[in-house]
Amino acid sequence: MIYKLINPEIISEAGEQLGEEGCLSVPGEYENVRRADQVTLKAMNLDGDTYTIEAEGFLARVFQHEIDHLNGILFIDKLPSYKKDTLKKSIKRRIQEGDYTVTG
Repeated sequence: MIYKLINPEIISEAGEQLGEEGCLSVPGEYENVRRADQVTLKAMNLDGDTYTIEAEGFLARVFQHEIDHLNGILFIDKLPSYKKDTLKKSIKRRIQEGDYTVTG
């Protein structure tokens, strides 16, 4: 299914899930990220009408991940500081070795 959401906003969340995430903005890197298991979103459709969507499980994770992007947040920003520091060092090393292309 394709969702076309204008100005999506998470208005409620419940539960918790832990799952592996990756991102084209950080290619080749994957880490477990905690997210809400259920979310309710408020958004506008293409006609400018406001509506809500409820999602759970993987779809809830996808919505949270993509809305984070709209707010300038990457999945690595959700990691504990020691994991984030290790990942940043790995990315810097890969860039220096020419084994990494920065995107996004």
